[in-house]
Amino acid sequence: MILKPKKIILHYSKTKDSKTVSWDDIQLYHESYAYKGNIISEDEAMAAIDQGINNHNIKLPWDETGYHAGSELINERYQILFGRSWLKKGAHCRAKNMNNKSFGFVFVGDYDLVSPPVEMWNLGVKFIDMILKIYNLTPDDVKGHREYDPSKTCPGMLFSLDKFRDDLKNEKFS
Repeated sequence: MILKPKKIILHYSKTKDSKTVSWDDIQLYHESYAYKGNIISEDEAMAAIDQGINNHNIKLPWDETGYHAGSELINERYQILFGRSWLKKGAHCRAKNMNNKSFGFVFVGDYDLVSPPVEMWNLGVKFIDMILKIYNLTPDDVKGHREYDPSKTCPGMLFSLDKFRDDLKNEKFS
């Protein structure tokens, strides 16, 4: 199935952005077995399953990161990093079957605790504006993960989705 997104869904990593590449850590987590948020070996995962631990508590590895792209501070500059092929469905929002119809973008940082940095915000607006044009979408098609899954706060409670969409609508960065 070739992805033809109808929405762009914004996320955050809920980790501190440390000026080093944590994108590799995001990919490693997505491509590993995990239990309660911690990476475990395949042997540990199989032993836990054999002991009757609910399979839903064991995260199975994906073939690649769930996001199509993301933004991260590396050294002193925000950069866009690429993840999953843009031709493949995502693995970032199961709610309402959005993995099959959305482009997943993650901002590295915890925007429940701090406001998004201006430089990251501006780069995100520029990049998402380009994605909107590529897929013939509008700023109203940009959503937060929390808008599909109320148990999530993505892209963070201090990340104003309305302001982000307004910046896209104003073509401030086009």
